[in-house]
This record gives sequence, structure tokens and C-alpha cells, in this order.
Amino acid sequence: MTLLIGSLTIGLILSLLALGIYISYRVFDIADITVDGSITLGGAVCAMMLVNHANPLLATLAGFAGGLAAGTVTGVLQTRFKINPLLAGILVMTGLYSVNLQIMGKSNVPLLSTDSLTTWVERMGQRWFGGPEVNVLGWLVSARDRVRELRMGLEDRLDTAIGSLSGGQRQALTLLMATWLKPALLLLDEHTAALDPKSADLVIRATTEIVGRHRLTTLMVTHSMQQAVNLGDRIVMMHRGAVACRFEGADKQRLNAQDLLARFEDLRRREMLDESVAALLDKTYV
Repeated sequence: MTLLIGSLTIGLILSLLALGIYISYRVFDIADITVDGSITLGGAVCAMMLVNHANPLLATLAGFAGGLAAGTVTGVLQTRFKINPLLAGILVMTGLYSVNLQIMGKSNVPLLSTDSLTTWVERMGQRWFGGPEVNVLGWLVSARDRVRELRMGLEDRLDTAIGSLSGGQRQALTLLMATWLKPALLLLDEHTAALDPKSADLVIRATTEIVGRHRLTTLMVTHSMQQAVNLGDRIVMMHRGAVACRFEGADKQRLNAQDLLARFEDLRRREMLDESVAALLDKTYV
């Protein structure tokens, strides 16, 4: 449902672009493609005002005025300078690439941690529906970024480069993205192996909460005996690509980390014995 809502949102935004082209071609009967650049100009103006903590309504109106100014330039080129309408639109649209970069200072400006008309509407929706999620035709639709669920303070660092986050924070975000659309089977391959103990505990806590909340079927690979004992409904011990033993139900509840270590030690001794016997037979009879 999150993917559907996101697709509808992007579609509605781009419908404004389609409307601008429709008005030019069908209403004014002019082959004008200024809107390809003017809609981006409006977005750039609005974005820069938002990151500088301007009122979202004023920022939106300023973006509208920026697009209006771009259309005015095209109109002047057509009427005053007698430039072909299509060429005038191409000139303005091409020039706006440089103008937009100059306004923003870089190719993109993150708005995830800024207030906008969207966040205003989200807050109104939360007050109206009494919570962060709304049930739409049996689907729970989140009204705010679920990064807050991790309880790592990442919701205040959404404009931070991912490379500057700690290993535990990056792993927690990866877990959140992997479970966003509630997969039929969640695969976790030693997702705490490279983390320090504190970060590993945070990621395991987030894993437990997310898997439990969404009731996800999960297959977790780990070399931590304590994690194997504490998490999940069953344990399957693998050796050389085959199932060596499994524990579930009451057997798993009685199990502790030392029991699992003893099982591994037993497998290791048997393997060493097999190799030593094979070497002896090879030396004696071959």
C-alpha cells in the first residue's frame, strides 16, 4: 500500500506538468514546452525557501511565482522578439537547467527533515484520525516516516549522508527498507556480524520489534549461539550443506548457548576423527 500511495503522489505531481502542456497545446494552440523547465524552477525556489525555514505556504506561492516568471519570459520572446513559439520554449527550458542549478547550488536538495505543506497535511490527518496510521480498505497507511520506529534518532537526520552513519544505524535502516513492503520471507544473513555489542543489541531489538509487529516469517543465519537461543521458534544447525540437527518447541526452550557449543564441538571431533581414520587407512593400505 505504501508503494501504491507513493505512486499516486508522484502521479498527481506530474499531472501538473501534463496540465501545463495540455493548456499550451490544446487551449492556446502553441507548441510550447516551457513547462518542462518551469515546473522544476518552481520546485527549486520552493525547496530552497523550505530548507531556510520559510513558511511552507509562502514557499509554495514563491514556487508558483517562479514558474509564472519563466512562462512570462517565453511569452515575451514570442510576442516581442517574434521568435518561433517552439524555439522560444526550448530556449527558456534549456536556460532553466543552469538557473535551477544556480538557485539550489547542487543537483538535489533533501527535504525529508523540513516542514512543507505535505507535513502540515500529515499532522492534520494524525489529529483527525487519532494516530500515525490510517486503515484504507484493510491496508495500514503510515502518515509519517517509519524511521522513527527504530528509536535511534534517525528521523532527525534524514538529510545526513548514509556513509556518515554508524554501522548499526545503517544496518537498522537496511532492515527497515527490507521490511517496508512486508515480504513473504525475510532473509537475514548475519546482519549483526560486523557490529559492536551495543549496536548489535540495538539492531536485534529493532529486528524483534519489526518481525513481531508485522508477523514476518524470517530465516536468520547467525554464528552467535546466544542469538540462536534467544530468537525465533526453531533452530536448525547446518554442517557441510546438510542439516545436522534441529530444535523446536519444548526442546528449544530448554536449550542454552552452552548446549549449542557442545553440539558444535561434537561435530568437530567427529569430523577430525573421520579425517584421521581416513589418513591412517590411506597410509596403511594405499
